[in-house]
Amino acid sequence: MEEVLHFQKYKIKERKYIKKDLKTSIVFKILNILISSIALTLFVFSNKGLMNIGLFFTYLEFDVNILIILISLIFLILDLVLLVTKKDYLKRWLYFLKFIILGGSFNAFFFFIPTFITMVLNISDPLVITSYIFSSVLSFIAFTLDFVINDYSFTTRRYHIYLLFVIPIIYIGLIVILSFGFNIYWPLYLSGNILKDSCAPYPFLNYEINTWFNNKFTFSEFKDGHYGFSTFYMLFWTIPFNLIYGFFVLKTKNNRLIKKYNLKVSNISYYQEI
Repeated sequence: MEEVLHFQKYKIKERKYIKKDLKTSIVFKILNILISSIALTLFVFSNKGLMNIGLFFTYLEFDVNILIILISLIFLILDLVLLVTKKDYLKRWLYFLKFIILGGSFNAFFFFIPTFITMVLNISDPLVITSYIFSSVLSFIAFTLDFVINDYSFTTRRYHIYLLFVIPIIYIGLIVILSFGFNIYWPLYLSGNILKDSCAPYPFLNYEINTWFNNKFTFSEFKDGHYGFSTFYMLFWTIPFNLIYGFFVLKTKNNRLIKKYNLKVSNISYYQEI
């Protein structure tokens, strides 16, 4: 066992070639591509006629599933090359890019929770509900498992957890610009009707209904898009949940790295290294 006092000083120069694990990784990459492709197909068909194709790209789960397909395809090709030639061309920055996309996937899942409550109360179309389950839940679960089980071959430091916020910050900024700067509205299911007057793609982001700031911390009528919390507080909640999720994922991944590379790490903790 090699003892490593400072995790960040230990550099994994190449992935450990384990044929069985590599095949598992390939299966997960194919699964990611399959689930996200189904999610995009369902999303397009379930929203056909409600909006032009340009607005599809303003939904976080739509963009994230495109990114999942692209990054999984890259990893799949490199896995196949490693399997056939035993030469590893996977670069460290690709792992970080995948972790950034993982942050987007988690936030698509987190956004889905309050949205789904409103949807269930208003939508009877199973195609729409299935679309959101594939695009926000199943794709997130498969992508997280893939990262934890297969992508352990790089060391991470504590501050890397903030990479999870890259995509949601960019996304929220884009929505605010489109809403305020270009006066764009999105279709929203409320009270059994499709109302094309939402200032945001998701009901909990609809600041015209929930306001940006308020101190009425009581749940009101979900069916009408009222959450009892302002848009700012709804977004603020994502911060601790992102951190909790990030710590769990990176800690689990690093435990697998320690095991696979036969390392012994002394005094490892969240305060030193993840």
